[in-house]
Amino acid sequence: MELKILILEHDPNDIELIQYELKKSSMVHMSKFVQTEREFKDALLNMQPDVVLSDFNLPSFNGINAFNVKQSLLPEVPFIIVSGTIGEQRAVDLIKMGITDYVLKENLYQIPIKIGRALHEIEERKQKKQVELQLADQNEQIKNILESITDGFFSVTTTFIVNYWNQQAEYLLGKKESEIIGKNLLEEFDHPLSAKFYAEFQNILDTGQASEFEEFFNPMATWLQINAYPSKNGVSFFIRNINEIKRSEKVNKLEREVLALYTTKSLRIEATLEYLLKSIQKMHPELICNVLKVEDGLLYPWVHSSLYSSASQLHGIPISEDGIASSVAAFTKTDYFIKDVAATPAYEDFIDSNRLGNLKSCISFPILGTSQQIMGTFTIFLKSIRYLSPEEEKTLEKAGVILRNILENYFSGLAIQQSEEKYKRLFQLNPQPMWVYGQHNLQILDVNEAAIDHYGYSLEEFRRMSIKDVLTPQAKASFDEMIPRISSADTIRGTFEHIKKDGEVIFVESKSNVFQFAEKKARLVLINDITEKI
Repeated sequence: MELKILILEHDPNDIELIQYELKKSSMVHMSKFVQTEREFKDALLNMQPDVVLSDFNLPSFNGINAFNVKQSLLPEVPFIIVSGTIGEQRAVDLIKMGITDYVLKENLYQIPIKIGRALHEIEERKQKKQVELQLADQNEQIKNILESITDGFFSVTTTFIVNYWNQQAEYLLGKKESEIIGKNLLEEFDHPLSAKFYAEFQNILDTGQASEFEEFFNPMATWLQINAYPSKNGVSFFIRNINEIKRSEKVNKLEREVLALYTTKSLRIEATLEYLLKSIQKMHPELICNVLKVEDGLLYPWVHSSLYSSASQLHGIPISEDGIASSVAAFTKTDYFIKDVAATPAYEDFIDSNRLGNLKSCISFPILGTSQQIMGTFTIFLKSIRYLSPEEEKTLEKAGVILRNILENYFSGLAIQQSEEKYKRLFQLNPQPMWVYGQHNLQILDVNEAAIDHYGYSLEEFRRMSIKDVLTPQAKASFDEMIPRISSADTIRGTFEHIKKDGEVIFVESKSNVFQFAEKKARLVLINDITEKI
């Protein structure tokens, strides 16, 4: 079914970016862009959109006015603000007004996600509202519905006495229906409910208005999304486990923090990686993480989330198909899981010397570059014999992507640095004159000490010169004929007349090759003075 999206936006660039994000998503849709209040009202009536996207500030109109117009005509249609800048308090105020959601223009990729979530929530509200309206006279039918929905549902009186508790509520809150019906909700849990829960409950009773909020439920260590509705005798609650949403938000935040740390030049990469691993362990305390790097075919410890006694012993471990988990993962270039470390021969030395402590299971992931070269391993020990939970798997999968991106960039930078250092040694220590000039503008970019000594110009003088400035008039004419070849040939050889700073004319043989210099296309020239041979 084609989704109808009405978009209130005046900036052509933003219109193009929004269209791009919508087109990039798998969402089947048609969209209409409007700029004025009149166009907006007409489109609401004629198009009957499924969702509205609106800029917050327009030349003659604004997002709040647009929302009010939409509410008067199509109150059930989701309304999402798309703004360049919006403060946290302003965002909270907008949501309290009834605006469905907001997207910052720097995060336009979130538009399809927010639309999907808004439509999903609208559908859920319709279902829940239908349930609420039928509560009074369709008890049996309502009970069947409430027991079949994926949300937990319970209802209480104005004094917190529980009078309904479905099976999903049993699962989410850890109490059987028989244990809770007829009892005071506030007295049945070891950890008291938060002040926020009390405040929301009282507000519903006072105002008669529904409420939606999030609550961390200590007894089950679970984040809950709670939709609460006033009923004739109290309040009804729909609850949903949102641990995965919270975990995903934490991981995405962690990714931003780690990338920000990595781009901080004053920090060593080890500090960035250690922050990543320790953050993972805070999220999942059962996991002990470490990263080993590969050097000359051997594994060496690099960083770890917490120091365990075996870490210092992992120096120069061979990469093989029958070694410890990291060794096998690096050899096979695939994930490798050991359910019981103590029963694995490769760990006998660690077990005999009691260096593994309370680490029981182990999984190692290879960290591969784009060319499938092995850069290192990401290894996780568990404090009990078990498999990873789905939540742990998702976190580690994301962490593996972060590690791969950072390490590939890091090792690429090292390779470039080593290449540049090699170039500098070969260039500066060469006894023959050498220089580098830009392939397009012929400007001299660098010269070695031999060129400075031989020609008499200083480095600063050379860098203000074109390659043609060292040629005699006759040589310049010959060189001009070669210019088409300079832009196409990899290697160019020739014999030229050069002029030194003191006016002396010399005859030289030159050989130049194309290469990258400071991210520019340039030529590296080797000069051989043959004056004495002529």
